[in-house]
Amino acid sequence: MNIIESYLNEKNILFHGSPVQGLNSIKPNDLTSRHDIQGKVTYASHNKAYASAFTFLWSDKDGIELGNYNKEPPYIKIPKHLKRKLINPCSLYVIKNSGFKQVEDIDFEWYSKQTAGVIKELKYKNPISCMLTAGLLISWK
Repeated sequence: MNIIESYLNEKNILFHGSPVQGLNSIKPNDLTSRHDIQGKVTYASHNKAYASAFTFLWSDKDGIELGNYNKEPPYIKIPKHLKRKLINPCSLYVIKNSGFKQVEDIDFEWYSKQTAGVIKELKYKNPISCMLTAGLLISWK
C-alpha cells in the first residue's frame, strides 16, 4: 500500500488544485478568499474531481459553472473564451486534513488559515488532462 492509499483508508487527506507546480507546502493567500471567510486561506476538498477544477485561475465573473460535487458525475462548463487558460502545466496536491475546517453548509470544501504540508504532488500536462483524469466532465459553453 502506498502513502496515498494509506491516507485514503484513513479518510484523512484533501486535494488542492493549483496552476503552480513544485510546491512543498500550500500557503494561504487572499486570491482564493470566498464564502465570506476573512483573511488569507487555503481551500481543499476530499473530492478530487472538484479540486481539479482549480488547476487554472478563474473567478465567478468568468461564467464557469461547476456542479454535482457529491454526485456522479461532477461537471464543469467552461466558456470557450477561457480555453487559452487551459494550456499550462498544473498539479493536484495531496495534503493532510490537519488544521482544516469545513466550509459552512458545504460538505465537499474545506479551508485553513495555516500552511499545509504536501504529501504528494500529482503533475499534469494541463488542466484538461487533470480534470478528465480526476473524473470531472468538461463541456464548453
